[in-house]
Amino acid sequence: TEGTGDRGATPTIQKETVDLIYGLDRAGWEAYAKTMKPPAGWKMLLQPHDTGTNAAAFEVKTSIGISIQPVYFDASNRPVSIIWQSLYPRGTLPNVPDDYLRNYKSELHKDLGERYSVSAETFKAERFSGFMVTIYERKATTNG
Repeated sequence: TEGTGDRGATPTIQKETVDLIYGLDRAGWEAYAKTMKPPAGWKMLLQPHDTGTNAAAFEVKTSIGISIQPVYFDASNRPVSIIWQSLYPRGTLPNVPDDYLRNYKSELHKDLGERYSVSAETFKAERFSGFMVTIYERKATTNG
């Protein structure tokens, strides 16, 4: 699994992994997710959803985790987006200032290139809070 960034809250996302996931149809992702192995001391959890399986890994000692879920509208096409999350037990998310989020998003966009657009935000849910990145593949346009 990919790790978390320097501040701990933000996920480390590699272009090669994004390219790989965007190259998979739904069956390809489901098969790939089953082969993912977490680092030592982490536990893998696959959560099936109608739009594609969420692959999550949690550090057993801290319950801090990371998850990746490509979102599919149907089985035959590639994902419409990829949701990447860093997950923290409720109340333990490190402080992430707005300017850090803007810089993180800008740097991630540079790393991924023009093929992708990126949104980034913090969130709070019932059991977890965290940092969520959504990656969209830009569609090629033609003039004429």
